[in-house]
Amino acid sequence: MINQETILQTNMKINLRGEDVTVKAVGENFCVIEHSNGEISYPLPSELMLAYRGGYLIIKKKENAVLLNRQLTSQEDKEKGIKVGHHVVELHQHANPHSLKTRKKVTAIISKRHGYVGKQIPSPSTLRRWYVSWIENEMEIYPVIKRAKKTRASRHSEAVVELVEKTIDQYYLVPQGLNKRQTYLKFIEEYDELKAANKIDGKAISESRFYELLNELNQLDVTYARYGKDEARKFARCSEGMYVLDFPLQRVEIDAVHIKIGLLDDETGEFLGTAIVYLAIDVFTRCIVGYSVSYGQKPSEISDAVIELIKHCVTPKTKSAFAKNNWPLTGIPFAFVGDAGKAFKCRVVTNLMAQLKCTHITTETKSPWRKATIEAYNRGFRSTYSSNLPGYTRNNDEDKTDKAIEEIATLTLGEFISTLEIYILDHYHQNPHKGLFLDTPANVCEEALKECSPRIVANLAKLEVFSGVEYKGVIQGGQGIQRNTLYYSSRQLNDLRLAITLHGDKKNPKAPFLHDKNDVSKISVIDETTGVLFEVPCCDPRVLPGMSLAEFNHKYRSGSKTRTTKVFTKSNWVVSEAIKRKQEEIMLKKKLKAESAKQYREEKQTENTASQPCDITTRATEHVENEANRHARNHTAKTVIKDTGRNINRPVTRPKTK
Repeated sequence: MINQETILQTNMKINLRGEDVTVKAVGENFCVIEHSNGEISYPLPSELMLAYRGGYLIIKKKENAVLLNRQLTSQEDKEKGIKVGHHVVELHQHANPHSLKTRKKVTAIISKRHGYVGKQIPSPSTLRRWYVSWIENEMEIYPVIKRAKKTRASRHSEAVVELVEKTIDQYYLVPQGLNKRQTYLKFIEEYDELKAANKIDGKAISESRFYELLNELNQLDVTYARYGKDEARKFARCSEGMYVLDFPLQRVEIDAVHIKIGLLDDETGEFLGTAIVYLAIDVFTRCIVGYSVSYGQKPSEISDAVIELIKHCVTPKTKSAFAKNNWPLTGIPFAFVGDAGKAFKCRVVTNLMAQLKCTHITTETKSPWRKATIEAYNRGFRSTYSSNLPGYTRNNDEDKTDKAIEEIATLTLGEFISTLEIYILDHYHQNPHKGLFLDTPANVCEEALKECSPRIVANLAKLEVFSGVEYKGVIQGGQGIQRNTLYYSSRQLNDLRLAITLHGDKKNPKAPFLHDKNDVSKISVIDETTGVLFEVPCCDPRVLPGMSLAEFNHKYRSGSKTRTTKVFTKSNWVVSEAIKRKQEEIMLKKKLKAESAKQYREEKQTENTASQPCDITTRATEHVENEANRHARNHTAKTVIKDTGRNINRPVTRPKTK
């Protein structure tokens, strides 16, 4: 709890609900303040602290500050001081007080509240000048009204300065506004029009002075006004160091990489779409802890792939049949760090992390420096792996093509997965890393695991319920939940329905559940009161364990004439661990087939060589006979016409002379 005596000090200048007051004395249970008109009041310190928390009390002077106690004497200055105080105090309560939109909003509020009309309402540029002077002078009204005398008088009239500030607000401090030169030309154009109509006095500001005024503006406010909040956040960010970690899996960063490469089916050659690779990297060892892949015609980041990524991180991994090295790191991370995408912060993902007792950290949107390790890896991943794949297209002009991705696609899904694992295990993990002082991630991980062992999942069966996309369905009495004309019911689901109808909706009790189109034999229902997931089996006896929705539609619904909803789409497919192993088997069969074909060709060539005669003289004679007229042959497809009636030894005819 904040100590009241450490905030309020004797002789402290504060602004209480728009009025300047001075703290004369303060104690544990009393406070004496003096108002600007000389009156004395005795509010309780708790009341002042409540006003301080609500933003109605602003500390103007720090302790031991020298108070000049300057007073406005004339009635005109007092009225102007009250008006200035109303505006600057209200502007100080709003976010982004230098914004033109905020200043216009404040003038409208104060005009409606105090009845200001006409010339009593300050312009946005005048309000900004008041506010800047008020802040620079420790929130004193007197320096705003009575400016300090300058040794050199201003060479420009107040009307010209007002026009300059209006031009800057209107043309420069706007989204995608004009540049400095164009803004100055707009100022000259408006100045000439007003000068021709005798509506302004004084000479125009020079171009160099105009640029100086632009440079004197707060650059953070300029960036926010011209380019938006995201660019202003990037402009204001600073790097104060790096994360200091003590052991592996203390901080794991996750992200998705969209790769513009067409993938084909290994068996049919059908175009599957483009791929999205989800990666998890351990910041301490720089090792890739896990990955997952999703693909589709128009793929997007989905929670299914993020769940598959987390499962791949915490479960023991199968050694790749094509990579030489194994996965060096497996275990439960202490913290997952991801961006603010819907796929990374949905309820299913957070529930899975809570089940694993992991901390979930979500970074700000468009702030890649919050998870710099995975972003740096993504850049290297694109340049060293993706750019070397056949059919990969980049976004730069050099590699753009007029052909569609489907036309240039040559890589199959199995080849993509095998090359991805080869790159991670045999290339990235075995090469020196700058962040590890030129040591390899595999060596750092091996040395770290000698002193620290990661946490392991006690029961892998609990992770199986976390699969699919979250929906919300009605529990229909004894039939259960319906999805794609299939019903799912169990005794536990019926107990949940009775509990919901007892304390909630009587007619339509709803419950969230997870549905996986790759396995429609069960769903996972979420009990929102306890946060527990439990499986509910399908009531249709035709649905076998592990049957996908596509298999069920093809086997039992392909010949149906009834109109059904299209539930089978190819927008997003997740490559599970079972699919990876299946693609690996297909690739191994292709490899064995290619090796047997190569062996057959070598044996055939050996047989042909053995059947040929070994007499060198005979073979040389045949070669000479075949190549005897090689230089006289016609090697083109043109027809050669020979002139057989040509007389070679014809006499020379001499011209007759007269």
